[in-house]
Amino acid sequence: MYSFEDLKRLRFYRHFGNISSIPRGSGGEKAVSDYLLRFAEELGLDCRQDEALNVIIKKKAAPGYEKEPAVVLQAHMDMVCEKTADSGHDFTKDPIVPLEKDGYLTADGTTLGADNGVGVACIMAILEDETLKHPALEAVITTNEEVGMEGMSQLDASAIEGTRMINLDSEREGTFSTSCAGGARIQMTLPIARSLVPMNALPCALRVQGLTGGHSGVDIGKNRANAIVLLGRAIALLQRKIGLHVENLSGGGKLNAIPREAAALLWLEESQARRAMSETENIGKIFEMEYKVSEPALTLDLMLNLEDLDRKEAVFRGEALTRQSLRNVLAAISLLPCGVLGFSQYLQGEVDSSCNLGIVETAEEAAVFSLMARSNTNSKMDDIVARTEHLGNVLQAEVKISNSYPAWEFRGRSPLREICVREFTALYGKPPKLASIHGGLECALMTLKKPDMDMISLGPTILDAHTPNERVEIASSIHMWELIVRILYSYRK
Repeated sequence: MYSFEDLKRLRFYRHFGNISSIPRGSGGEKAVSDYLLRFAEELGLDCRQDEALNVIIKKKAAPGYEKEPAVVLQAHMDMVCEKTADSGHDFTKDPIVPLEKDGYLTADGTTLGADNGVGVACIMAILEDETLKHPALEAVITTNEEVGMEGMSQLDASAIEGTRMINLDSEREGTFSTSCAGGARIQMTLPIARSLVPMNALPCALRVQGLTGGHSGVDIGKNRANAIVLLGRAIALLQRKIGLHVENLSGGGKLNAIPREAAALLWLEESQARRAMSETENIGKIFEMEYKVSEPALTLDLMLNLEDLDRKEAVFRGEALTRQSLRNVLAAISLLPCGVLGFSQYLQGEVDSSCNLGIVETAEEAAVFSLMARSNTNSKMDDIVARTEHLGNVLQAEVKISNSYPAWEFRGRSPLREICVREFTALYGKPPKLASIHGGLECALMTLKKPDMDMISLGPTILDAHTPNERVEIASSIHMWELIVRILYSYRK
C-alpha cells in the first residue's frame, strides 16, 4: 500500500500542489492557463494558448520512439467550486491546500479539484521528465469543462497530429471508460405574477439542508435526494393543509451538481404558525424515511426566527406569487425530467439517461429552472429535450437548449484500448473493467473534431466529486502514474 510520503516523492504531486494554489473555477482559468503556458515555455516545449485559454503543448518522441504513433494526453484545468455553508473560502483568491486523511487527499470544507487537477498534474510531470520513454506527445489541457465543455468545443484541433488519445478524467481505478453520455443544458423561464400578502401574515423561511449532493452524472443513480425537488414537495404538502404565500424560492448552485440545499421565503397567517411547524416536522419525517440510507443528515426546517437567516436570504418585500403562478412553479418542479430516466440495455445496472434539476431561482417576473440532461443514447437525449419543451408549452414558458454535445460511442476495434488493457493486466494481475460513463467526457467533442481518434479514459479513484467531501485515493493516484508511464513505454512492443 502506497503512503502519503510515497506520493510526495513524485513529480506530479508537486505540480498538483502548485496548480491548487491558483484559483481555477470554471470561467476563471486565466491565471492557471498562463501558468501552464509559462511552464511549457520554460521547458522549451512547443506550446500555444488559444482564445478560449486552452493550452496545447507538444513534446518530441524519446530516442527510439520516433516512428511510433503520437499520443494525445488530455485533461481539463478548471474545477467545480463548492464549499460547506460555514466555510469562509474565497475561490477567486484563496489557495486550496491538499490534506491527507485516511489514505486520501481532501480539502478543508471545499472541493479539492482532483477533478481534474490530478490529470493535469500527471501530464505536467510527464512533460517535465526527460528520463521517460515515450512516443511524441501532445498535451491538450482545456477550460470550462465543468460548465458544458466550452473549452473543448472551441478548440481548433487542426494542429493536433496524434490519432490516439488518453483522457485522464475518469474517477475509478481499474475501470477504463470506453464511451460516455452526451449532454445538454436546458433552461426553462416561467413567467410569474405577484400580489400583496395579507396584512396579518408573518414572514418565515422553509429550508432543506444537509443533503449529500454529488456529480449529476456519476452519482445520479445512487438515490440521492434533490433539495429543489424536496422543497417543492414540502411546499405543496404544506399548502394542502394550511394557507401560505411564497415570495421566493431558490436552490442549487451548479448544473452538474445535485442540489444539496434549497430554501423558500414564505408568509403565514399568525394563527397557522404552530400548525405549520407541526406539519413541517411530519413532512421532514417522511423525507427522512425515504432517504434514511442515502441522506442521513437531511433536515427540513420551518424558521420563524429570521435572525437565523443570512441577511442576503432574509429579504422580504411583501409580494408573493399569485396562486396560479405558484401552481405553475410547483408543477414545473414536480414534472420537469429529473433523476434517473432509464438504464442501459447493454450494461446491467448502469444509468443510460438522466436529468438534473440543478438550479432554480425566482426573480421579480420569472422563475428560472436550469437542468443538465445526459444520455448514452442520442435518440433518448432528444426525447428528454422534447419532454421539457412539451411542459414548457403547457406552462407557457420559454425553453432554451445550449452546450449540447453528442455521446462518445463504443468503438469495436481500438489498438489503444488493447495496449492499455495489456499493460493494466500485467501491472495488476487482472484485466480492467471496461465501462460507459454516465457523465460528459471531452472525448465526445473530440469525436466531432477528429472522427478517427482512438480514445480511452482512465484515472484514480475520486469520491464525492463536485462536493466539499471530494477526495482522491493516494494509492490509486500513484498507480495511475505508474500505469500511464508503462503504457507510453510499451509502445515499442
